[in-house]
Amino acid sequence: MTGTLPEGIGASPQLEELILSGNYFTGSIPESVFQLQNLDYLDASHNSLTGTISKSIQNWQKITMLVLEGNQLSGTIPSTLGELKLVQQIWLDDNQLTGTIPSLSKLSKLELLTLEKNALTGSFPESVCGLGKVFELSLAENQLSGSLPHALSNMESIAYLYLDDNYLSGEISSAISRRMESLQACDFSLNCFDDKGKATCRSSVTRKNCTNEY
Repeated sequence: MTGTLPEGIGASPQLEELILSGNYFTGSIPESVFQLQNLDYLDASHNSLTGTISKSIQNWQKITMLVLEGNQLSGTIPSTLGELKLVQQIWLDDNQLTGTIPSLSKLSKLELLTLEKNALTGSFPESVCGLGKVFELSLAENQLSGSLPHALSNMESIAYLYLDDNYLSGEISSAISRRMESLQACDFSLNCFDDKGKATCRSSVTRKNCTNEY
């Protein structure tokens, strides 16, 4: 399907699932969609949607699955994303999002967060470190900088951690601990980490089985 999404697509207040993935839709997401207070599942991935993510996203208080990957969405991630207390998975990867990652400390049910392949800046979002259910976190291919927080070791449920292709620095070993027993794969390559006293800025070293190495 092609064309823009009609404003009337959000006219049904009882709508719980909206699946638009794998089409050729263009234009922005209609504001009416952000008013769907009963929305539980939204998948508009792999289209050519543009524009920003509305601050009205906070109306989605029942949403558990948010999938907008593979579009051309731009602008910053609204701080109101951090108000979606029931959301379990957030897929915003492969867009053109900029700015810093807002606080997500209230998302206690979050299990998966993928923001890779954007142009996000700032530091690693420490607010994520307190979310005990997160098993996959991907912030790869952005412009994040600074060191990894020590609180990262609190993510005892994390299994997949992808931070490659950023400008992160400092020591990996200070953030990764043996408490992270669920960690199965991670990638820290193409950053500026200090590898045992030797700077490896933008190196191509991929770390796997991290808890065994650190």
